[in-house]
Amino acid sequence: MRSSRDRSALLDIRDNPALARGFVGPLTLSEFKADRRAFYAATRALEIISEAARRLSPSVRDRHSELPWRAIMGVGNVLRHNYDDVAGRAGLAHRPGRPAGPRSRHCGRDRRERMTPVQCRCGAVEIEIAAEPIVQFFCHCDDCQAVHGGAYAPESVDPADAVKVVRGDPTTWRLKRNPRFTCRECGTRLFINVEARRLRGVNGYLLPPVKFQPAFHVQCQFAVRPVVDDLPHYKGMPARFGGSDETVGW
Repeated sequence: MRSSRDRSALLDIRDNPALARGFVGPLTLSEFKADRRAFYAATRALEIISEAARRLSPSVRDRHSELPWRAIMGVGNVLRHNYDDVAGRAGLAHRPGRPAGPRSRHCGRDRRERMTPVQCRCGAVEIEIAAEPIVQFFCHCDDCQAVHGGAYAPESVDPADAVKVVRGDPTTWRLKRNPRFTCRECGTRLFINVEARRLRGVNGYLLPPVKFQPAFHVQCQFAVRPVVDDLPHYKGMPARFGGSDETVGW
C-alpha cells in the first residue's frame, strides 16, 4: 500500500510534465531563453518532478524500474548547480509540429556523446566509460574508508567492459580480494574491478558533477558521522542489491 507521501509525489510527477510543456508552448529555443516567465515556470516544474522522484520510496521506484529514475532525480541538481546554462541544456523548447515526449532527451545522441572520459589528478591515466551507470551511491563501508582515507566514498557502478583504460599504465593492488586500479604517479584511486560480477566501481570524485547522481547511501552501519540529506540511508545494502532495505534514522 502506498503512503500518502508516495501518492503526493506520484501526482506531482504525473502533472508537472504537462505544466512544463504548457509553459513552453510553441516557443522556439531562442524565444524560450528570452521569455523569463516561461523559463522560470518550466524549470520550476522540472525541479518539482526531480524532487518528487527523490521522495518516492525505493519500493515504488523498483516497481517502475523501466523509468530512468537516476536521470530524473539528477535533473534537479543540473537546474540548481548549472543554472547559468539551463536554457541551452534543457531541451524544453520545440518547434511547432515537432513531437515532444519523455524520450526526446535521447534525440541526436551518438556513441561519442555517451562516452565519459575520466582522468587521474595528474593526467597520466585516462579511462573512458562507454555506458550509463548501473547505479551510483555513497558508500560508508570500512573498506572504502581505508582505501580513500575518508568517511565515505562516492561510487559509480558500471559494466566492466564499459570501463577501459585508454591512456597510461595504472598499478593494481588488493585490499582484500578485488583488484583496485590506481595511478602509479599521483596515487589517484581510479576504480575497483569486481571480478565475480563483471562490474567496475569508478571513483565518483573523478566524474563531472552532472555525471554523478547518487541514488542513496549504503553501509551506513559503518558511518563515521551521520550525513543528513534527502537520499535514503541504508544500514547495509538495498534489497535489490542483496540487502534488506533497512535504513538508519538520521
